[in-house]
Amino acid sequence: MASFHYLDKGTIDYQECWDMQEQFLSEVVASKKETGKPTSKNYFLLVEHPHVYTLGKSGDEHNMLIHEDFLKKINATFYKINRGGDITYHG
Repeated sequence: MASFHYLDKGTIDYQECWDMQEQFLSEVVASKKETGKPTSKNYFLLVEHPHVYTLGKSGDEHNMLIHEDFLKKINATFYKINRGGDITYHG
């Protein structure tokens, strides 16, 4: 039976959370390379992000219909990330 590491991170920056998930993935891949077996490490993250928009690698930046000055006004951030998809709002 799988076990889970439950992490309640509260409200954190999107990039900080993304970096944490990338680190977890790196650890899982390294463990599998070392042992030849899937790891038993599983994570359940509970997070909330401040207003943020992301652009996936297959997205078009022209689909972002609000401008940087408006992002600043609403205290939102914008990140280009390596997932699929287009513009996504998280917040």
